[in-house]
Amino acid sequence: DADSAPALLPALNKHLRQGQVVTVDLGAVNSADSAGVACLAEGLLIARRKSARLRATGAAGQVREALSRAVAPGDEPDIDQPGALEQLGDLMIRSGRNTMAFLQLLADTAYWGAIAPLKRMLPPPGATSTQAIRIGVDALPIVGLIAFLLGLIMAFQAAFQLRQFGANIFVANLVGISVVRELGPLMTAIVVAGRSGSAISAELGTMMVGEEIDALRTMGINETRFLVVPRFY
Repeated sequence: DADSAPALLPALNKHLRQGQVVTVDLGAVNSADSAGVACLAEGLLIARRKSARLRATGAAGQVREALSRAVAPGDEPDIDQPGALEQLGDLMIRSGRNTMAFLQLLADTAYWGAIAPLKRMLPPPGATSTQAIRIGVDALPIVGLIAFLLGLIMAFQAAFQLRQFGANIFVANLVGISVVRELGPLMTAIVVAGRSGSAISAELGTMMVGEEIDALRTMGINETRFLVVPRFY
């Protein structure tokens, strides 16, 4: 960081000599700010000028990401690549964290959606009805268009086949029953889930990037109650 970088750079300048390999052990470093990354980048430039070689070992997590973002591709110092066992362990750790986060979200949604209303802690007024209109009513035009086109195509195909048996009169019954009973609900579910799911993901993602969710936490507003429960209902 900014406190240790001024002491590291003179040491690198002192030890980097022509043809030598200098190793910086980052195994005990948990985080690095812009000053620390800039120090290592400057050490890489010094190593180039002196025809030396700079290596960094033990970099992991945020430190490795910071180095990869700060140094241009092809200019990275030699960083030890994690082995297969380390990669497997990192994958399992990230999978465990994601699973725990998902279970926590389910638990929060169940509490704020089922238990909290019994304690008169309801979602914001009008939020549920607004989401119902966005997800249901606003999806009617695209659902109706797809159902119409699907029924039209099915009628053409069925008429061609039933004509061979003199059963063209049953085309209307076939299309009506198949669309209303089977394909209609299925296509409606697929279209509504795809359309509304992508819209909700884009909306919440934009709020996350714009730090609106952090603002809700700062104001003491539970984001699950305010954002998730109305869409879940």
